[in-house]
Amino acid sequence: MADLSRRPGEPLFVLIEALKNIERKLKYDRSLSFYQIPGAMIQDAIMLKNELSDTIKKLKNLNSGGLGVPYRDAGTDPNDLHASVRLFQRVLDRLFPASGFFTDYLSMIKRFKILSQSFRIAISELTTEQRKLWWSKNSLASEKIYISLGGVMDQSASETSAFMGTNTVDFTILRETYQYLNHRSGISLNDSQVSLHHTMFWPEIHQSLNSSQNPYKAINLGVLGSHHWGVAFPIAFPGRSGDVNPFPRNLLIKSIIQFISEL
Repeated sequence: MADLSRRPGEPLFVLIEALKNIERKLKYDRSLSFYQIPGAMIQDAIMLKNELSDTIKKLKNLNSGGLGVPYRDAGTDPNDLHASVRLFQRVLDRLFPASGFFTDYLSMIKRFKILSQSFRIAISELTTEQRKLWWSKNSLASEKIYISLGGVMDQSASETSAFMGTNTVDFTILRETYQYLNHRSGISLNDSQVSLHHTMFWPEIHQSLNSSQNPYKAINLGVLGSHHWGVAFPIAFPGRSGDVNPFPRNLLIKSIIQFISEL
């Protein structure tokens, strides 16, 4: 999915450009006095509102629902906010909570800038170009065994899906990115961020990219039935219900340890 962030005209590209604009326009000025902060807050609030409005217009001009699935395919109301914009709003709400908007304002700006920069770096590192560059310049120890384990969201994921956390905000967000990647790549086996085949070690391909790489052994343990957040942690965006993703992470770790001990 990271490759799509580099293509002008893609919804993900539009959202990342919006983040960059907000990051650039928000000023982290520690010299502001207590009495100057309200004025800066008002200016930033107007800027955030305008940036969100402009982002919505750009996404609607792409004639897409959510993160890029056409309205006719997604059954989305064109007058409704895109799911991608709702995600954008939710992130802003978390970084600029009303409860601390006045007393913790400069700290919130600093957190946003750090998150925005980290997000863009992470996206860049996941592009095909950067991954191929990494494999071409780095060699793995040939005497070790390398293990991979991927996750997959189900196309028909519903409230009956055991380890999706379908009542959570996380599922709503990642269901959108799953559909986006599926629609753009044609690959339904993805964890809402990367396709399944990109989660595995491919020694022969690695050797073809890096002539100094010696043969090594790689084992794929299988496929997990959850998105990449669900496999890693219980919740990213807590909702009013308090629900979390029930994926059995501790059991997974114990199983992997047992497998490794028996190699």
